[in-house]
Amino acid sequence: AIYLRLNVNRRDYADNGDEVLFHVAVHHHTQYSVTRNTGIQISPGFKYKIGVRPVERVELDFSEGGRCNKSLASNSYGAYDLESCHMECRDRILNQKCGCINWQPPINTRNYTTCTLRQVHDCGFLAYTQFVRDESDPTQRSNPECYECPVPCNNTIYNLQTTTTALSKEWARKKYLKEGARFNYTADDFLDNFVVLEVYFTDMYIDKVQQIPAYNFGNLLADVGGFMGLFLGASIFTFIELGSKIINSFYKYSKSGDDDMS
Repeated sequence: AIYLRLNVNRRDYADNGDEVLFHVAVHHHTQYSVTRNTGIQISPGFKYKIGVRPVERVELDFSEGGRCNKSLASNSYGAYDLESCHMECRDRILNQKCGCINWQPPINTRNYTTCTLRQVHDCGFLAYTQFVRDESDPTQRSNPECYECPVPCNNTIYNLQTTTTALSKEWARKKYLKEGARFNYTADDFLDNFVVLEVYFTDMYIDKVQQIPAYNFGNLLADVGGFMGLFLGASIFTFIELGSKIINSFYKYSKSGDDDMS
């Protein structure tokens, strides 16, 4: 398990407002961390226990009737997934419109340059806003093929189970006596700024969900072979039965002829 104590340090912000929190996401180490559509939010004054259960998903390729593309194993953000595909699309569009992007990806294979503050003000912000609008409205997309992201062929998803308890005043008092001078905090400051986070695996195994073809070429050969065996077997039995009847009829005919002669 991982035990973390996070300090939001409200005094570092000019306007705290109500959205003082951390955003926590669990992802595979080969994937770029994105918290836009994943993860959970944790707030100061609470202890969170997060149970992690990994699920590995294996999809079929387009050539096998599936929805993934095996050629898209990785991209400029690491291992391929839907979020990194959308980020690559965003980078291509921003670079086409502004000649730069907001920030460089970890693997800058296209040699993008980072926008200056002037470029962000004059072009980057408007281009990014338009990208978000196009992403949510397919009818307005100027480059629709960029938004078509197939599902990854191999992907590990982490299902999270979260339990929450409020930090007690006794906990805050002990922290104040032990570390109050270090942070220049009162007991109430510890409750207003600190989050306790514990992350652990619920099980020591990985669930695997694999997509397999319902009917493939091997099944077709097996069915054809079965039907051929059935029909050929029926024909052989028919010939044997027909031959038996012919022999019996010939025998009866020859026997009746002998009886007439006698």
